[in-house]
Amino acid sequence: MSLDTATLQTLVLTPGIHSRGLRPLLWGAPGTGKTASFESLCRSMGAECFTLVASQNEPSDVGGLPMFDGDGGMRYALPDWLMKADEVARGGKIAVVFLDELTTCPPSVQAAMLRLVNEHEVRGYKLHKDVVFVAAANPTECAAGGYDLAPPAANRWMHLDWGTPSVDEWCQGMIAGWASETEARPASEIVSLMDKNFPKEIAKAVGAVTGFTRSRRDLLMAMPKKGDPEAHKAWASPRTWDLVTKTIAGCSVMGVNEAVVDDLVAGCVGQGPASEFLAYRLAADLPDPEVLLDASNYKDVFELDTKRPDRTLAVLNSVAALVCPKDAAKRKPRVKAAWEIIGDVSEGAADVAMIAARSLLVAKAVDPKTTRKHLLKLGPVMAAAGEIAGVR
Repeated sequence: MSLDTATLQTLVLTPGIHSRGLRPLLWGAPGTGKTASFESLCRSMGAECFTLVASQNEPSDVGGLPMFDGDGGMRYALPDWLMKADEVARGGKIAVVFLDELTTCPPSVQAAMLRLVNEHEVRGYKLHKDVVFVAAANPTECAAGGYDLAPPAANRWMHLDWGTPSVDEWCQGMIAGWASETEARPASEIVSLMDKNFPKEIAKAVGAVTGFTRSRRDLLMAMPKKGDPEAHKAWASPRTWDLVTKTIAGCSVMGVNEAVVDDLVAGCVGQGPASEFLAYRLAADLPDPEVLLDASNYKDVFELDTKRPDRTLAVLNSVAALVCPKDAAKRKPRVKAAWEIIGDVSEGAADVAMIAARSLLVAKAVDPKTTRKHLLKLGPVMAAAGEIAGVR
């Protein structure tokens, strides 16, 4: 696939699961510019890049070296590169850790990276959220002595194919500069843009993904079977579907081409689930939850279709995702509007409305009069279960 500068910056600067970044793993032949492109991007947008060649590291180079603390106990001396990256991030700059030649990592080093990459933590030390992980790998047939990624390691990355530049593209880049050198926007500008627009976009994405996975429950967790040749690539799990929501939201903020977004989603959960999700998303044609909640009459934006409960659920979930955070913009009037919509939906689809109602109650997103009035429409079950506590 072709990754332009806007897409590369989206991969690095989108708020991810536990940190900034969508954890891209670039698969491609040696010498095709994977490392150079990200190092160039970092220089151009004002970030700092720390490149590590995986084959030159041992487990202690990732997880720290055990040592006595002088009081009869044991502590770990964390790797110097990691602490420097953390220091850069805490100083207000994006720190990109580029793990090169990932398939040259023996299984012991892969295992040491699991918690670091996913939870952003090593030996109890929590890294700053602006330490970003990116990786590159050569297919094992291209890397002498390489190792396939174990499924748990593979499931922590977004797997992307890195194409080889054509002769004309390479010559143009050598002469006039690479796109990442000439088109990159300052990281601070994009971070500010994300802070402003990401909450709305993530609500929309959450609505779409949760609506889809409730309708295709078998695709929430589709771990490859032992021996499956695709087990070291992208596969669907709750973690990678979470990454999909961040990917869609970040791409929406950055205006990334929809065809590229589809490839990124496939890089998270695999081509099969991604294709089904794309078809669902196109058919659902979901409204903007902000527009829906701020409308003087929401029915001008969304009309309940009893034949498409999956679409109704996706819309209600996106509304709930927008208003549930305690710091959500316009929370009070939007919470009231959300309960009005839930109440109307309950008239024709109480089972669907109840799912969104529970989410709002858990988040204490309630409006005393409106919430109680519409909860009563959902029947005595929720009241008997105590789910209207806090709105008496």
